[in-house]
Amino acid sequence: MMKKYTIYICILLSLVSLSCEKHIDGKTVASYFRAERRLYMTTSIKNGPGPDDFTTPEQWLIEPKGGRFGQPVVLLTHRQTISARETFALAMRTSPQVTTVGDTTAGAFSNLLLRELPNGWGYSMSIGEWRAADGSSYEGIGLPPDEVVQNDRADYLSGKDEALERAIELLR
Repeated sequence: MMKKYTIYICILLSLVSLSCEKHIDGKTVASYFRAERRLYMTTSIKNGPGPDDFTTPEQWLIEPKGGRFGQPVVLLTHRQTISARETFALAMRTSPQVTTVGDTTAGAFSNLLLRELPNGWGYSMSIGEWRAADGSSYEGIGLPPDEVVQNDRADYLSGKDEALERAIELLR
């Protein structure tokens, strides 16, 4: 007797180790998960001394690529998910098949202006406003996951990863 088997194809992306150094990198990857063009964020650069002195917002759109992957995707995030990795998470969240699992991101979306003080100490400042498509700003607070699963120190030391285990459960 022949049994029928269902084959599941799914993707688990971890922003723990994903190399995403530029905002455009995440936009490019996310384009393989969308069927239609979609706004995912806007950016405005500070251009004057006043509190409202910013450039006209630039729209960041996901332009679908051929061969869209429409199966379930779980994206792992944590407190060290920062900058371009955060904007990648914003872009991926526009796809209905994507679920984010883990902890809230760092909340440092904007590019930085780096400076050095006379004593050699360095500091950085945000150069603008990075906003989600709905106008929300997650700067300073981070992007919350769909499912919060926080690993504690004991888990880390014992080699257990609760967020990864939950992601695998969701993909089964």
